[in-house]
Amino acid sequence: MKGGWRQQRGATLLEMVVLMTLLGVALPSLLMLMTRSVATHTTTEIQRRAESLAQERLEEILAFKTAHPDWYKTISTFEGKERFTGGYQRITRVVYFPAWGKAGVPLWQVTVWVHHSRLGTVARFIVYLTRYQT
Repeated sequence: MKGGWRQQRGATLLEMVVLMTLLGVALPSLLMLMTRSVATHTTTEIQRRAESLAQERLEEILAFKTAHPDWYKTISTFEGKERFTGGYQRITRVVYFPAWGKAGVPLWQVTVWVHHSRLGTVARFIVYLTRYQT
């Protein structure tokens, strides 16, 4: 057909303006989403490592209790601060209560905190030990 549609050889100015507007809105949003995703992943990894460090310490203490019938005489040797690579610090505290609860049984409260240099306290686990547990 003679005089039909001309072949286009590029984009019109209006199409370019619309494309630039869409990219101007979409790209910053995508970059913000990616940045938040990376930050969330990093925080999750820090928390996972902190919880692992705290759990390891409690498992050491519980294994010590199982292996040593007189564990309560030396349980306080687990107290202290330890530094780990990556900005982690683990603090273990043992508090003795000579007459806990209505029964008045001796009790040891073991608290393990793990701090991270960027996030502060990330994990805190507490376990209560008595001489009468199995």
